[in-house]
Amino acid sequence: MAGEGDNGNPDPGTPGSGDSSAKPWWRRPPFVAAATAVAVAVIGGWLQQGGISLVENLFSDEGEAVPPRVNVKMADRSMCTTWLLRGDPYQVADRLSQDLSRDAPNEFDPKQSSVAERIRREVGARLPTGAAVDVAVQGVKGKDIILTGLDVVVKNRSQQVPGKLMGIGVGCGDILTPRQYKVSFDDLKPSFKLVKNLPNGSPNPKAVDFPYKVSPGDPEYFVLLGSSKGFAEWTAKLRWISDGEQGETAIDAKGGSFMSFPSSSEDEDFHYNNRTFALTKTPHKQ
Repeated sequence: MAGEGDNGNPDPGTPGSGDSSAKPWWRRPPFVAAATAVAVAVIGGWLQQGGISLVENLFSDEGEAVPPRVNVKMADRSMCTTWLLRGDPYQVADRLSQDLSRDAPNEFDPKQSSVAERIRREVGARLPTGAAVDVAVQGVKGKDIILTGLDVVVKNRSQQVPGKLMGIGVGCGDILTPRQYKVSFDDLKPSFKLVKNLPNGSPNPKAVDFPYKVSPGDPEYFVLLGSSKGFAEWTAKLRWISDGEQGETAIDAKGGSFMSFPSSSEDEDFHYNNRTFALTKTPHKQ
């Protein structure tokens, strides 16, 4: 039987009675609420001061080898170049003359290029895409990358040109670039060589060989010049070092091979004049 004053309820002062005053001080509601508010304020300020970027860095590829960004532009214009023809040059010239004289009779009409490209595709003529390959390289994600060299990869080559060569276009000029690497597929073991002289024979002060350092704000630009007395299909590999790791990046024609064959006026069998719409046989080939 309960004593006087004992109503059968547990003593409110004993543990487990539900009285918050009996809990440890760090578990009491006032302290928990205050601590939560402080934590929210601290985390909010930390995020504003760049905490998000710190979190991102925990999951980033910092410390891993990051390849350079490589942009490739090949010589794929259908005007001011050389076509490697499969068929009769005179039939190709007739088609050019008919469409150009009708749709773009003025040599300065930009439609001449589109007309020439359409006919080139229709007749299956090939372009010397490997004659001048523009390559721009830069670092990414704030990293400096060291470019250490270039290797040529020969896919196919022949001593014979599989067709007739027809130059097309008049009034074309060349643009000199700071760094040019030349490769001849007539060599037993083709390799890239830095072109050190200007067209006039004087040294080019900007012709500096590998290695180069590239970064997001400091890219490098060079041109690969592939030549052949016959026919060659090729790609290249750019060697580099990033975060102490070595790597290679392919340089190719949109996943395919560049093509190199004779493409100078001295080598062409015919020349098509887009001003007069006339095809002439090269004198030294007559």
